[in-house]
Amino acid sequence: MSKIPVLVQNVLDEYIALVNDRLPNMLEAVYLQGSLALGAYVENSSDIDFIVITNRRLLEGDAIVLSEIHSKIAYQFKNSELDGVYIVRGDLGRLNLGDEKYLIYNSCKMSYGSNFDPIIWWILQTKGIKVVGTEQTVFDFDVHISHLLFYVMKT
Repeated sequence: MSKIPVLVQNVLDEYIALVNDRLPNMLEAVYLQGSLALGAYVENSSDIDFIVITNRRLLEGDAIVLSEIHSKIAYQFKNSELDGVYIVRGDLGRLNLGDEKYLIYNSCKMSYGSNFDPIIWWILQTKGIKVVGTEQTVFDFDVHISHLLFYVMKT
């Protein structure tokens, strides 16, 4: 039995087709994390948390195109919001990107960030669901328990 519900798979198929059409060869991998990876997804209530690995750093024009794609998906699939980040492979597992920025799509808005919390990386590495790309078990990063504990204690 697939870990990905049919509705989520339909959303992902449409999203991937649009990205490949509008930004060819940019998409390297797509992983699901959050409630889907943790087995707590509720159809028509939970969002679809993703991490997209791109083969290059994204430009402002890419952000505009991706925002349009997300708007189209939101219109087509009313209760299935995609929320997540766009990063390059070299940034996997990093907690702070310094001057580098990554795209974030959340609550129907595209923005930029440079900090990740360690829980995202832990979920991706231990529970993440591959949609496109290599299995998450081959990621070359470690999530240290000290980072998880510090993050949980400060929030």
